[in-house]
Amino acid sequence: MRAGFARRDVTPDVPVATLYDCPQTGGLTERIADPLFVRCAVFEARGRRAALVAWDQLAIGAALAEEAKTGLADLGVSTADVLLSCTHSHTTPLTIGFRGRYPADEAYARRLCAATRAAVEEALADARECALGVGVGRFHATINRREMGRLANVNDIAADGGTVDPELTVLRICAGERTGLLVNLACHPLTMSAGDTISADFPGAMAAAIEAADPRAFAFFLQGAGGNVNPKIHGGPAERDRFGAMVAEEALRVADAIDCRPADELAAALRVVDLPWAAQAPLAEAQRILDRTRAGEAVADRDAAWARELLAAGEAGAIPDALAAPVQALRIGPLLIVAIPGEPFVQIGLAIKRAVRDRLEDAQRPVMVAGYANATDCGYVPAPEESRFGEYETAVAPRYYPCLLGPSAEARDILASTAAELVAEVMTQ
Repeated sequence: MRAGFARRDVTPDVPVATLYDCPQTGGLTERIADPLFVRCAVFEARGRRAALVAWDQLAIGAALAEEAKTGLADLGVSTADVLLSCTHSHTTPLTIGFRGRYPADEAYARRLCAATRAAVEEALADARECALGVGVGRFHATINRREMGRLANVNDIAADGGTVDPELTVLRICAGERTGLLVNLACHPLTMSAGDTISADFPGAMAAAIEAADPRAFAFFLQGAGGNVNPKIHGGPAERDRFGAMVAEEALRVADAIDCRPADELAAALRVVDLPWAAQAPLAEAQRILDRTRAGEAVADRDAAWARELLAAGEAGAIPDALAAPVQALRIGPLLIVAIPGEPFVQIGLAIKRAVRDRLEDAQRPVMVAGYANATDCGYVPAPEESRFGEYETAVAPRYYPCLLGPSAEARDILASTAAELVAEVMTQ
């Protein structure tokens, strides 16, 4: 197998709109705390090419993901063989439109696509014979925000974490004099909670710390199923750097113990599954919101926009029966990766790992679950274990995100069973 790495700087010009900026107040983000990158690793084996691409971005719309991935076809990388993920840093430009916020920055989105192609092209040109190894560590500085408390309630590295995925999985790629480290962890990048600067948050700080420790290293972060998981500390650059350094320290510890060996297994499979909506379209609720607006009552802009869109879609018969969700599996030497869309709750990631390991009858098999992959405009993907909680992710977020409705907690079992089937497929390719 051959492997190569590359990155492109996609730090925006300022001022620029982020999720924290609101057109009603006219505010924009005017400071840059640290750079944003498109990072990629490419692999070639047995006549096949695959690419892992991570954007330092909040979200990737399905249409934008398709544009970026199809733009690699003439480089010999098929759509099914590209995993396109975002780190989910909130302090980045908007690439999808959120109701009540500024529209998506289309010019910046085109820049991301161009940077992705340039990075993949460079990585392919730089590819060399490699050896691979995988290791799994433990990381205990994350917290389930729905079970244990949100940012306003928790800012303590010693706080109880609740239901989280403590696995920190590392793919080590030894390619000539260079070493690539792909680090997978389930955690919202919210250490820069102030939200008034451009920042890659802790994934960027992690990569910088690893590359500072070893100038020959190339590091990048693959976000896990962290929809309901926060860092235990937050605040600003100091917390970003502290948390990033903690992730880097564990990743380097794990990497040091990995024995890299030659490998030629490279396979991928992609399937689109239907995830049922959490409930039927609440047309009556939408009508009540519009009635309140017409009566002069104060209604959040996002709610009014959501109500108008939902009623219009209902009248036109344009509400889809289910959410079309891409599920992807990749085998890269000893590593298995399952990529799923949206902001999946951590229980979904844990269920996928169990299902894959059960299918393979290997309880210790390293498995990375990549959330926020290939499409994130569907919003949060909940799990039945947390159905007793309402709150932001299931009650409010669907009114922000482009999808008018949120998926059902049934998604956990559908995604887990599909993941196991796709992994079985890539193991036999």
